[in-house]
Amino acid sequence: MAIGSEAVARFKEGVAGLLPGSVSYEEGACFNFLVLDYGNRADRIQFPGYEKIIKLAFAGTLPFIGSPVRVVAVVPSGRRREVSSVPEEDLCPPEDGDAFYPGDVVLMYANSAFPKGFVSLPPGRMRELVAERLRKDVAKLDMWGVYPVTMEAVPEIDGCLPEFVNPRTDAYLDKCLAKIRRTFLRREAADDTEKR
Repeated sequence: MAIGSEAVARFKEGVAGLLPGSVSYEEGACFNFLVLDYGNRADRIQFPGYEKIIKLAFAGTLPFIGSPVRVVAVVPSGRRREVSSVPEEDLCPPEDGDAFYPGDVVLMYANSAFPKGFVSLPPGRMRELVAERLRKDVAKLDMWGVYPVTMEAVPEIDGCLPEFVNPRTDAYLDKCLAKIRRTFLRREAADDTEKR
C-alpha cells in the first residue's frame, strides 16, 4: 500500500513547523534539522527505511538496522542545489516525472549514522555531520531522482524519505510525526540548562 500524497505533505509541513524551536535551528540556513531524544523506548522510531523481509534476510549487513531515528533533516526545495552541489547538466530533469523527486527533501537518519556522543556535541559540529550525510543523499536524489530508493531493496541513500517508511501506510507516517513532535530537542530546554 502506497503512502498518500496528503500524508506526505502533512508530514513535511509538520516537521518544517517544528524546526524554529529546535536546538540546532539556524535562520536562513540551506537546511535545518531536528535531533530526537529517544530515552523513552515507546517514542523510538526504529530506522524505517527497510522492509520487514529485507530486515529478516539481511539483518547482519544492514547498516542502520535496530538503530532508532536520531535526526530529521529538511532541505527546502529552493536550497537543494546549495546542499548537493550537483551541476545543472547532471540534474534529473523535472520532465522525468517517474524519477524526479519534487519539493522539499525530508530525510530521517538513524542514530548509528552519526558518531557516538552526537547529541552532546556543540550545535555547529552536529550541523557539520548532518551536512555530510545530506550532501551525499540530496546529490543522489538531484541526479537520479527517487530511483535509488524505489528500485533497490536496500536504498542507496542513508536517510529515509517519508514516502518510503515501512510499514508503508499513512497511519504509520502520522505516528512517526507524532513521535517526532514529542521527542525533538527544544531550544528552550537547552537555554534553561545553560541558565542553571
